[in-house]
Amino acid sequence: MGVVEAFDMPDGLSIVPSARFLSSGPVGGPFLPGCMTYLVTNRSSNVLSWSVASTQPWLNLSATHGQLAPHGGTNLVVCIATNATSLNPGVFRDTLVFSNATTGATQLRGVDLRIMQIAQMPFRDGFETGMLGGYWLSTGTGDFRTGVTATDQPHSGIFHVTLDSFGSGNYARNELTLGIDLAGYTNVTLRFWARNIGDEPDGPPPIPFRDGADFDGVDDDDEFPEAQEIRSLTIVTKDVDLDTTVLTGISNPEKSLEASEDGQTFRTVTKLPDGGAPQHTISFPPVKAKYFRVLFKRVPPPPLPGSFSKP
Repeated sequence: MGVVEAFDMPDGLSIVPSARFLSSGPVGGPFLPGCMTYLVTNRSSNVLSWSVASTQPWLNLSATHGQLAPHGGTNLVVCIATNATSLNPGVFRDTLVFSNATTGATQLRGVDLRIMQIAQMPFRDGFETGMLGGYWLSTGTGDFRTGVTATDQPHSGIFHVTLDSFGSGNYARNELTLGIDLAGYTNVTLRFWARNIGDEPDGPPPIPFRDGADFDGVDDDDEFPEAQEIRSLTIVTKDVDLDTTVLTGISNPEKSLEASEDGQTFRTVTKLPDGGAPQHTISFPPVKAKYFRVLFKRVPPPPLPGSFSKP
C-alpha cells in the first residue's frame, strides 16, 4: 500500500464565528442578544459567489447572497425578527446554511431562540401540579430527559424533577432554567433542594459558565438588571449517608456561594456547610453583585472505615 501526500485546503469560504447564535428572553421580548454578526470571507484568489438560507420566519438576514473579491470579506447580520414577540414559551431552533456557489461546499451555523415566562415574587414551586410551569425551560444535549415524576423518592409531596437520559449508559446533558423577576427586591433568600442520584464524575464547570457545560452537579446563576445586595442564604439539601457512600462511591459535594460583576469572573463569597441538618441558613457580610450562583462540586468519597469494604 502506498502513501499519497495531499495538500487539500479548507473551503475558500470562511464563516466566523463558528459558535451558534443563542438568544433568549421573556414572552413578548426583548430577546438578547438581538443580533449576531458573521464575518464572511473569501480566502481564495478567485472571485467567489456565496449564499445563506434560513427556514424560520423569526429570523432576519441582512443579505442572502453576494460576491466576494479575492481575499475580500463582508459582514452578515442575523437578527431576531419582531414577529418573535408573538411566540409561545419554548425553544425554537434554526440552521443557517452557508453555500459556496463556486465549489458547492456548505457550512452550517446553529441558531437557538429560548423564550420563557417570568415568574413573579413571592415564588415557590414544589412541582405538585405534575408538570413544569412555563417559567421553567428544559434544554440539553443527547437524549436528555427532564421531567416531573413521583419516582426516586421526592423530597416532599408527591412529585419532584429528575434530570436523566432515555437509556442506561446513554450520555446526555440536562439543563433546567428558571426565569424569575427580582426587580425591586432586596435581601432575597434563595432556597432549593437537590440530590445526586448517581452519575459519572465530571466537572467542575468552566468559568465563565454562560450557556451549557458537561459537569456533575448543580450550577445556579442569578442575573439581576442592577447590582443587588444579599447577606444570607437558606439552602436545603439531602446528605449522602455512609451506606450510600460505601455502595456507590458518591459523597456529599462541596457547596459554595459565588458572585460576579460581569457574569464571567466569579469570586467565592462563602463556603456552604455540609451535614448536620437538611436545612442551613448562612449569614455573611453584605455582598453586592449583579450575578450570584451556588456551585456544587463533586469530590472523591472519604476513606471507608476499617469495618467496611466496598463490594
